[in-house]
This record gives sequence, C-alpha cells and structure tokens, in this order.
Amino acid sequence: MKVRNPRTGIDDYEIAPLDASAVAAVAARLRAGQTAWAARTPEDRAAALSRWADAIEAHAGPIS
Repeated sequence: MKVRNPRTGIDDYEIAPLDASAVAAVAARLRAGQTAWAARTPEDRAAALSRWADAIEAHAGPIS
C-alpha cells in the first residue's frame, strides 16, 4: 500500500497491509502499553512527553 506525503503529494513510502491476527496483536500490545502509561505519575508522564518534544525539535529538519 502506497503512502502519500500530505506535504508534497508524492507517494514516498510503501507499507504492507496487516492481516486480522497481526492487527489484533498490535492492538493487544498497545492496550498493555496504555495500562503501563496510566500507572505512571503525572510528573513522570510530563517528563516523558518533554523528552519526546525535545527529540522532535532535535530532528525537525528531517521531519519537515
């Protein structure tokens, strides 16, 4: 499946579609991650989001 870059309009990536069992496995992994995330303190979640924002800013050139 081709993926179109909304900024350029060019199909610049391709992914293989997942079957139902693969989608179910990904969903289960994400649900487990949400439980772990919810168990963290607000301060810990804020620190993780701050690190994520710093990483995005550090790589802004390649992202945009």
